[in-house]
Amino acid sequence: MTISNIEPVNNYAGNNSATTFDFDFLINAESELKVVHTNSSGVQNELVLNTDYSINEVGNENGSYITFPLGGSSYSVLAADEKVSLILNLSFEQQSSFSTSGALNLDTVEEAFDYQCRLNQINKREVDRIKSQLSTGESISLPASKVLVSDAGGNINVSNIDSTELESISELKNEVGKLESRQNRTPLIVAHRGGTKYFAENTMSAFRQCEQLGVDGVEVDVQFSSDDTAFILHDLGS
Repeated sequence: MTISNIEPVNNYAGNNSATTFDFDFLINAESELKVVHTNSSGVQNELVLNTDYSINEVGNENGSYITFPLGGSSYSVLAADEKVSLILNLSFEQQSSFSTSGALNLDTVEEAFDYQCRLNQINKREVDRIKSQLSTGESISLPASKVLVSDAGGNINVSNIDSTELESISELKNEVGKLESRQNRTPLIVAHRGGTKYFAENTMSAFRQCEQLGVDGVEVDVQFSSDDTAFILHDLGS
């Protein structure tokens, strides 16, 4: 079969009478359709199959329709200020294996390609929605006065820099560079007071043994006598 270039969603506003709603895309199982109800306040809830709605048929490349609401559902007939959305809902996975097969079944190959095409339609819809949000200036929720940055690996992070302090693009680039540097840097191993847990702290013997262990450095406490002579001691009162 061929897959038409269509939106994998159908949205309907109520009219206080309609109880059947079409979807124009293929579903091969009832689980591949998600139905969402939006009330007059904009609150969305996913409807329950065979409790709130039923699906007429599956496997039709031209789609089918749902009946909503069903008797016994907590929902009423869709009002003029309400909306119902019928959305293609697929698992993002490769379902067909060809590596150990003999002669390829062309029907199975085509089904695999069709599935990937339908996944791409879902992805395209999400990308288009994001582009629309950006072009219309619709905000994306972030902690107060923070900005998003992406590192070299494509990972998105919330920067520590305050967005009110951003005066130029170069300042943002510098912040991204700092983030990348922190992620790529190898931690240093520093022996506290020359490895106080294992050796006599702040002694040359401890420092030599730390060197033999291959530590990157030692931390020491430097004090000064009354005649300004430097000596190593953690606490003058000890």
